[in-house]
Amino acid sequence: AFEEPYDDWGSDSISLGWEFIFFGATYNTLQVSSNGYLYFGESDFGYSPWQIETMQLPNDFLPYPAIFAAYHDMNPSECGEIFYGVDGEAPNRSFVVSWNEVCPFSSQCQDVLPSSAQVILREGTHEVEFHVVNRSSCSGWNEDALIIGMQNEGAVWASTPAGFNNETSVVSER
Repeated sequence: AFEEPYDDWGSDSISLGWEFIFFGATYNTLQVSSNGYLYFGESDFGYSPWQIETMQLPNDFLPYPAIFAAYHDMNPSECGEIFYGVDGEAPNRSFVVSWNEVCPFSSQCQDVLPSSAQVILREGTHEVEFHVVNRSSCSGWNEDALIIGMQNEGAVWASTPAGFNNETSVVSER
């Protein structure tokens, strides 16, 4: 787990240990945000934007190139943990990032179930795998914004599952 991530936090650069091809570009480092996403490279995007209620992908205000597991305003200093690690052996390793029961931001949302999501990057196939276990609705903050998807360098192209480009607020384990 990361040591003491906080509200709107971003990690230092993390080495994947291999080259990952994402939208045709090659990356070997990434950074993780407390707000449910990761982005590639070593650039310092600054703090993690949380005010996303009117935004959809692609959008150059949002981090890029990036994968949004369950992007919304979360606060791990209240509850939950964020983990990352490598599983398997070359040339079939997986880089895994997990947001485990992370609390939503805002005292107006403290009674909702925390969010749990995961992104897996596959070394040999360059596949991106999403797992969103839970993300509860809280209309009292940030207009219940939620983005699941990914966008390329320059934020000119994006891919999102139907209904989750800031259109649906609830994801629950089924």
